[in-house]
Amino acid sequence: MPTLHEPDGNQPEYSASTAGHVAHPGRPLAPRLILGGQLRRLREHRGLEINTAAQATGISRFKLSRIELGKVPTKQDDLTKLFTYYQLTDDQVRSTLRELAHQANLPGWWELTSTWLPEGLDRLLSLEPVAWRILCYEQRLIPELLQTEEYSRAALRMAYPDRPFAELEQLVALHQRRKERLVQSTWPRAWFLVEAAAMRARIGGDDVWRRQLDHLIELSRLHAISLQVVREEAIGPAQLDHGFTYLVYTDGDLSDTVSFQRLNCFEYEQNEKQTRRYFEQFHRLAVYAELPGDKKGDTTDVIQTLRDCRPLRPVRSHKFQSEAASGPEAPPPPGHP
Repeated sequence: MPTLHEPDGNQPEYSASTAGHVAHPGRPLAPRLILGGQLRRLREHRGLEINTAAQATGISRFKLSRIELGKVPTKQDDLTKLFTYYQLTDDQVRSTLRELAHQANLPGWWELTSTWLPEGLDRLLSLEPVAWRILCYEQRLIPELLQTEEYSRAALRMAYPDRPFAELEQLVALHQRRKERLVQSTWPRAWFLVEAAAMRARIGGDDVWRRQLDHLIELSRLHAISLQVVREEAIGPAQLDHGFTYLVYTDGDLSDTVSFQRLNCFEYEQNEKQTRRYFEQFHRLAVYAELPGDKKGDTTDVIQTLRDCRPLRPVRSHKFQSEAASGPEAPPPPGHP
């Protein structure tokens, strides 16, 4: 039975999380999707059509379909009916599925501390903790997962000028907690491509900006993070009109997901053909970005140069390919751990 474990034995931090907007609480998305996929496979293993299973268990076909798609939480009574009809007698498997159903009904960790979230952010908060790898390309701002507290505060005030101060402070704390979870990872979990223009933008003023770049240099040296600067010569914005976050999964019940922001709303793409395009675009940009590392001309040197307001050195050619051992450890193609 698939679990949330990593292929090499590592396990991402997992805490129950909800998928709905905080003002209209939903239920956790990741455990719902995994549970639904397992129940669907149990039914198919028995050679049963969904209509037959629905009629035999007294669960409506509409409800059973939504359970299998992970669109609604599953009640323990419904699980008992399905276990009985599918003749599932393995106590360990039954216990695992009941635990997933329990997790899906717990409040999200952010719901306990935040009274408001930007539209759609809750979905990202639910899926991000269980992603095997996070790929992030950002054009205009330092990615949220790499921001200092004061930079995050300034960026959020610019993005949401009409929201109350207390709500924005809750969101600042939330993003800092996301960053803390990331930097504690024990494997190379996140790969960031950040446009040089985003690093030049003095969000919050000169002092806040400089401390943010200093923080980037510190983060770039962590094992959990690979960071590359995309110079203007790579014409990233000409190839793509928005930044994005690509979440890679190894569990067959979770599809690779792309998240991006438009007009302060989070949107998502899970169509395999479309997500593949984002994946390939990320790798193309990585080939032209500065190499990660501390050597002259590498990412940390470029960030330091930007921080000191010195002119950048001419772009140096390199033979980096995204799959090469000399660069950041490349994630596998979607669906192939």
